[in-house]
Amino acid sequence: MDEQSTVEATPSVEELRARIAQLEEAEAKLKTESRKWEERSKSNYAKLMDFERAGMSDAERAKADQERIIAEAAENARRAVLGEVGSKLAAAEFKAAAAKAGIDADDLLDVIDVSKFLGEDGSPNSEVINERVSALASKWSQPKWDQNLGIGPQGSGAAGQLSREALHRMSPREIAQARKDGRLDALMRGEI
Repeated sequence: MDEQSTVEATPSVEELRARIAQLEEAEAKLKTESRKWEERSKSNYAKLMDFERAGMSDAERAKADQERIIAEAAENARRAVLGEVGSKLAAAEFKAAAAKAGIDADDLLDVIDVSKFLGEDGSPNSEVINERVSALASKWSQPKWDQNLGIGPQGSGAAGQLSREALHRMSPREIAQARKDGRLDALMRGEI
């Protein structure tokens, strides 16, 4: 194959856009058709249930109603439990993802609705949680001022701290006051 035939076989951008538009239109038609058949199916199922119910005796109808009510109650209880437990799991997963990204999430959980992190089945949606944490991390990781001032390191972590030798010349009251003022912090951490 030569280079010219390869170039001729490659569709243009306009052709590709037209093809994409055709595919999107076909997809929309299929979705509409699918919804129509789904509605027909639901309608037919409801008619079938009515037909079966009409052929039942009163005792059979009462039993069917009782089974339906029990099934609905069990489903409602399951959803309630999953919602409660799912929210706690989503909060824990959010905290873990936030900690991994270097964000303290304790205060955030007071204002964030963790129910938005739940899937349809009531379990945490890790994808949504990670997207939200990533968005928060990108916003918070940016410094609020220019970090490249070019002045180098300033001061010392031990500035204003007392040494062991200075403690020998101080009274217990002066030592207590120095500790209260934070002038013994470096010594207590073992840095001096």
